[in-house]
Amino acid sequence: MRIFSKRVFMFELDGSTYKTPYMGFIDLPDKAKDHPYFKLAQADGQIEIINTKAAEREAELTASGAQTRERTSILGHKPDKGGAFGGNAKPPEGGDAA
Repeated sequence: MRIFSKRVFMFELDGSTYKTPYMGFIDLPDKAKDHPYFKLAQADGQIEIINTKAAEREAELTASGAQTRERTSILGHKPDKGGAFGGNAKPPEGGDAA
């Protein structure tokens, strides 16, 4: 069974330990569905079972968007508001705003 995990989880199944990646995909045995933590994470929306290519593509887009937001946050960038002159800033004297 292929899943998309939004957080890191560890499942112990039949003596083997499986660690899900942050915002990534992993293949788990079908019996993982019966694990109590798996059920809780799935109910909370932190784990999604990927049954189709469309579902996989949607999860990939979710992951890439989250990683972009995370990088932006780490670097301290803020979304540009107000166009080329940054909100309330005015164009240079004698210059064009366009």
